[in-house]
Amino acid sequence: MRCKFEFRPGRKCKDKALPNKKYCLFHEYPEERTNIIKAMENPEIFGNYFQKKGWTAWKAILKAVYRIQMMEGEKEIFRRLSGGRNLPEHHIQTLVLICGRRSGKSTIASMLTIWNSLFKTHDENEAQVNMLIASDRQQAEVNFHYCTEILESSEILKSQVENIKKNEIVFKGNTPNIRIQTASFRGVRGWGVPVICCEEVAFWRDSKSGANPASRILEALRPTQANIKNPLLMLISSPWRASGVLYDYYENYYGKNDETTLVIQAPTEKLNNEINPAFIEREYSNDRISALSEYGAEFRTDISDFIDSELLESVTAKNIMNRPYDKDNRYFAFVDVSGGRKDSFSLSISHIENSKVIIDIGLEIPAPVKPKKAVKQICETLKDFGILEVTGDRYSGEWAKDEFENHGVMYKESPWDKSRLYLEFSGIAQTGQVELLDIEKLKNQFKSLIRKPRTGTHDSVDHPEGMYDDLANSVAGTTVITFKERPMSQKEVTSRLPSKGYKKPITKNQTAQQEFDDFMKKSGGRRIIKRR
Repeated sequence: MRCKFEFRPGRKCKDKALPNKKYCLFHEYPEERTNIIKAMENPEIFGNYFQKKGWTAWKAILKAVYRIQMMEGEKEIFRRLSGGRNLPEHHIQTLVLICGRRSGKSTIASMLTIWNSLFKTHDENEAQVNMLIASDRQQAEVNFHYCTEILESSEILKSQVENIKKNEIVFKGNTPNIRIQTASFRGVRGWGVPVICCEEVAFWRDSKSGANPASRILEALRPTQANIKNPLLMLISSPWRASGVLYDYYENYYGKNDETTLVIQAPTEKLNNEINPAFIEREYSNDRISALSEYGAEFRTDISDFIDSELLESVTAKNIMNRPYDKDNRYFAFVDVSGGRKDSFSLSISHIENSKVIIDIGLEIPAPVKPKKAVKQICETLKDFGILEVTGDRYSGEWAKDEFENHGVMYKESPWDKSRLYLEFSGIAQTGQVELLDIEKLKNQFKSLIRKPRTGTHDSVDHPEGMYDDLANSVAGTTVITFKERPMSQKEVTSRLPSKGYKKPITKNQTAQQEFDDFMKKSGGRRIIKRR
């Protein structure tokens, strides 16, 4: 065995086969090299950092993962947190930790990555790096801070560091470095990666599409461990809605005696007994549903995907990004107005064809934008389609009305709020009466929408925090207003005629549509607008 961890000049390595080598970490701590709990308790390694008593449950989990002898109390802790499954008998390749906030999961992830880099043997013939993948730049900085703090707590560990770069900790010799980066499937290729730690995987977001890229990133990561002996993939996160990669692992493996995959679900107070119980109690009293997810480590059942991906694909016209103007069509438009700082300006134009709403234009002017310039561009597009009236939300104030009127376009406030538009759109899509454009950003925005129940009114539909739905909102809006104006079939007309109070028979030469129009006029309703 080649000795790789040289430091403390003047002392020799205990390995007699290496008489010319200096004292080394690899052979000086044989127990800590194979037993992570020994390393956590040794004050020369991780002991100073983990000297508090709040790590009992974490030690039980780690003992189970690395098949270290456990006491009965630790076995009971493991069974309770793993859904009652048996202790693993084989090497765990995929470790899924579903934990409440402030439970110490980032600290454990950083320590595990350091221990695997410095204390485990690696293939010297392949360039290797251990990865900590964070949800965003801020989370990456937190992980980087934990790694450097742990290394600084021990003179022995600190002596193994050759250089600390912006997003990488470089160790001496051919020890795998630790790379800390944000979630991107493009940046994880080309290396052998013995240990992969995916932090807050339930909250990963692609900056361009807005969708959670976890499945694509894991697809790109799996080949990096193909030639690794005893690799480890860790997914460690607080839970959110009952969908996505984290939830799939929970559904398929929690409580199951799988040989290579272990799923742990643990509330904050079970992993961190140093946390103030009064704080947790106050969070539950303020918002129990949210606290069950944030601190109870339970997936939120009140949040669901707004629209199914397969349904969305079924109503999308493949490879059509926009449609040209046709003088035979009557067009409708909906605009999502932006203040210019964070949200985009967006416009959607549509028409009716065989009683189906056809989306012609999905235009987005990305933020930051100059509102007046954006209105001018949108009005030019509207006039290209012969449109002199556009519908928008009611929250943009008088400014939007005045600015559109300055360009000769009437701005009409939508009678529906955003959630109601989305719910109406969902019903139209489910009946296949809309055809969307094949715009990736539009589809991703629809897929990211979440639906929550609200007391006393219709459900709420909105994008998650930190994401956007401007283009999806305008497409949903124009779909609904166009659908409301479509010519109805005789079956629809007949179904809407009153069964009582209106007894005029349909004459031989009168269609059901004409009969319905006649009824609407006599009863004070507005006349159905027909497409010419």
